Amino acid sequence: MSVKTSAGSDYLVRLYESDHMILSVFIRGGETETFKVPLGTFELKFASGTQWLGYWDFFGQKTSYMKADETFTFRRGDGWIDTCSITLYTVPGGNLELSPIPASEF
Repeated sequence: MSVKTSAGSDYLVRLYESDHMILSVFIRGGETETFKVPLGTFELKFASGTQWLGYWDFFGQKTSYMKADETFTFRRGDGWIDTCSITLYTVPGGNLELSPIPASEF
């Protein structure tokens, strides 16, 4: 899985399976991170902001919390493995719909 971000905000990206966090990755704004994801179907949520305060406070009171409206499924077949590339900023013609969520759901 590859996640591309825009400059100006940093991101904490998480994958969840049945409300259990499976993966958590911090990504500096303007950077792209590629990482391995276990097989399965996951919800993608992220927190973003400009001043990282750590894993308890995230970006403080100005933290934005978002969730992708769709789930992501990673499977393995005969000679292939699903992967995806996500861009966490507006792209003309983009297809990733996001919804704000309360901090308690992150």
